[in-house]
Amino acid sequence: MANKFEGEIALSAKTLGLFYHKLAVPYGSWNRKTIFLHYNPFDSFILNEGKFIAMEMKSSSSHSSFPISNVKVHQVKGLQEVEDNGGWGYLVINQRYKRKLKAWFIGVANWKAVVDSIDRHSVKYSLMDSDSRFVPLERININTNGKSVRIWDLRRIVDGNQL
Repeated sequence: MANKFEGEIALSAKTLGLFYHKLAVPYGSWNRKTIFLHYNPFDSFILNEGKFIAMEMKSSSSHSSFPISNVKVHQVKGLQEVEDNGGWGYLVINQRYKRKLKAWFIGVANWKAVVDSIDRHSVKYSLMDSDSRFVPLERININTNGKSVRIWDLRRIVDGNQL
């Protein structure tokens, strides 16, 4: 499911003319089982006008909330390191419940503040809709090469809408 969202983000970035790169996940095999050799600090990045924008993308099919445990400590640390070095680090959350597609992005410092302020194991989607720290990503139609393509509008992410 996350790969589908990541593919949509890659298409969106390409369509909008942004430099986008997905980090490869190094893996090998041992005893006929796939093993991951190390963890990446985040999923992908956009480079826009000299600004490095790291993104960790998460998807959930839950109808009401996003599990906090889906975001790993090394991912928060990786996004924080990007911000500590002058870039932007965002968690991008995608809700894929039946035909409902919604997405929000949130800066890593704001994510940590949200997690610290709630006494739950998940963040309700209704909170993401009402809390200004969660910035909605809109779906837009864009004409390219004579055909209409539906993409996520990443312009708010690259414009630094929320830090």
